Amino acid sequence: MHEYSLADGIIKTVISVAEENKATKVSKVTVEYGLFSLVEAPQLDFCLGLIAEGTILKDAEFVLERNNGKIKCDECGYEGEPKIADDDMLQLMMFSCPKCDSSRTTILDGRQIIISSIDITTDEE
Repeated sequence: MHEYSLADGIIKTVISVAEENKATKVSKVTVEYGLFSLVEAPQLDFCLGLIAEGTILKDAEFVLERNNGKIKCDECGYEGEPKIADDDMLQLMMFSCPKCDSSRTTILDGRQIIISSIDITTDEE
C-alpha cells in the first residue's frame, strides 16, 4: 500500500510548512492527485488521518481532488482526458482514446500528487 508512504510524506511536508509559518493549527489540507498516480483516495484519506493524530494536523480536514489526467493519442492526435473502462485501479492500465478508441497513447498529465493548499492559523490571527 503506497498510500501510507504518500500520506507520511504529505504530513511531513505540511508540518514543515506549518512550522516555517509559525502555525498554531492546520485546519485544512487540499491534495490534488493524478488519475495515473494510482492513488486509492479512501486509503490515502485514512492514512492521512491516522498519521495526523498527535500532530498539529490532528483536527485538519483533508480534501482530495482527482485530476483526470491528459493523454495524447498516437493514432489520431487527440489530446485530453482518457476513456477509461472502469474506475477500478486495475482498469486504469486499460485506457484508450475517446475519439478513435486506440490504446496507442502517451500520458501527458495525471501522474503527480500535489499539496495545492494548506489553511493554517497563527498567533497573529
